Amino acid sequence: MEITALNILKDKRMNCLSVLAETESNSYLLFVEEIFANQGGIDGQRAPLKSKTAIQIRNRMVEDISEGTVLPPIVIGLLVDKEQFDEIEKDQNSLTEIIKKIDKDNLSIIDGMQRTTSIKTAIEKNHDLKTPLRIDFWIAQDIKHLIYRMLILNTAQIPWSIKRQLEVVFNPFKKRIETEIDGITLYSEDGNSRRSHAGEYQASSLIELFLNFSVKKVNIDLKETLTEEFARLDIISSTAHPTFLDDFIISFSYLYKLDTVFSVLNTNNTELELKKFKKGIDLFSSHPARTGFITAISHFIYGKPGFNYNDKEIVENKELLISLLDKEIAKISVYDEEQLFSYLDFSTLDERISPRSGKIGEFEREFFLKSFAEFFSLLKSGFELKDLQPIWLSYN
Repeated sequence: MEITALNILKDKRMNCLSVLAETESNSYLLFVEEIFANQGGIDGQRAPLKSKTAIQIRNRMVEDISEGTVLPPIVIGLLVDKEQFDEIEKDQNSLTEIIKKIDKDNLSIIDGMQRTTSIKTAIEKNHDLKTPLRIDFWIAQDIKHLIYRMLILNTAQIPWSIKRQLEVVFNPFKKRIETEIDGITLYSEDGNSRRSHAGEYQASSLIELFLNFSVKKVNIDLKETLTEEFARLDIISSTAHPTFLDDFIISFSYLYKLDTVFSVLNTNNTELELKKFKKGIDLFSSHPARTGFITAISHFIYGKPGFNYNDKEIVENKELLISLLDKEIAKISVYDEEQLFSYLDFSTLDERISPRSGKIGEFEREFFLKSFAEFFSLLKSGFELKDLQPIWLSYN
């Protein structure tokens, strides 16, 4: 995509750059199709229009574009390294070459998908259509700044759901996790629906875990407008913290480490017929268990909802938890299958979690939140855990 950079501003609050540029709509469309080539193209990103009014607005926008209207700038998030950031800050015109070379996973439309799909429709009707288009490139070195910018940008508009917005900047987020947590595999919904090894997780579940970690709750009803707005405020507040995304990745890495250690258990060493949890890999195959674990860590580091620790306390809490978990993982990593079966005590877990009816997912998430909160509390107290029975019995 050929662009003309018009001006550049620096956001000193988030240490980001905003470059306003101009291009032509057809050139932009080819560029965007390339970004989404592996994700179903532009049409694969578009949520279906569900109301007559929305369809009328879309049709009006298409007509206006066909007649040469100038749309408000589309905002594209661009994740770069320090060298590229410094180069753009020094010379805004270098942006053109950097865009050509950069990994397309590091680009995302954070505001303007409806305008993009309208441009696509207008060009499909008239292949010779060329209209000027302005793009605001929001350039950051850390994914959390793109998340923060996107949520602020879409507040007080008629936005996608929070989950859908986070999906927009998900690729660089996923890539960073895969880079920083050695051995982890994040698979798409199109792949295997059931994992076969520890460290394999459905990529889309990461977004939900990030939401849980951000709002510090295991049950979030984002279909409720008021709930979503409170969640938005919580995430904006959380992502503004300088180490927040790092803390989430560290938290997820410990889920992975425990998952790997637990996976040594491959047989059922009891005459009891276990229903849900039979092998070590089964524990974190459960999304409620992952949700409870990640949320419990968020409570330990940042405080429960309504209680926020200061920066010094957050650092101390994080360092303490890392030390406690490292010690516990070192202890159980030498266990054989029989010892691990005794430690995990799946017979108690299966018994405690099975006899339930109605809102099973909600109950299980709360159960695992309480259980893992107790796990961290016992480790902090210096209690020597011979098995996990005390944590499975902690939920009343």
